Amino acid sequence: MIRRVLVAVALLAVCGSAFAEERAPDPAQQALVQMVQEAQQREALALVQVYRLRAQLAAMTKRAEEAEAKLKPADAPPAGQ
Repeated sequence: MIRRVLVAVALLAVCGSAFAEERAPDPAQQALVQMVQEAQQREALALVQVYRLRAQLAAMTKRAEEAEAKLKPADAPPAGQ
């Protein structure tokens, strides 16, 4: 989703500048636009990966805490000893 939005914004920027100039875009500008698009895509993918890893870490932490909570009563010595 983020990727599509970024690509759409970049395409609008390229098309808008091309229509405003009414001439063939500069090859250097085209290369720059492509590099920016690729960088935005990489950044969006990295953010998705970060959020996915955070969710996995939260789930693992929750499972570990639940497992520790189950073990604590078993570790306690019997009452009266």
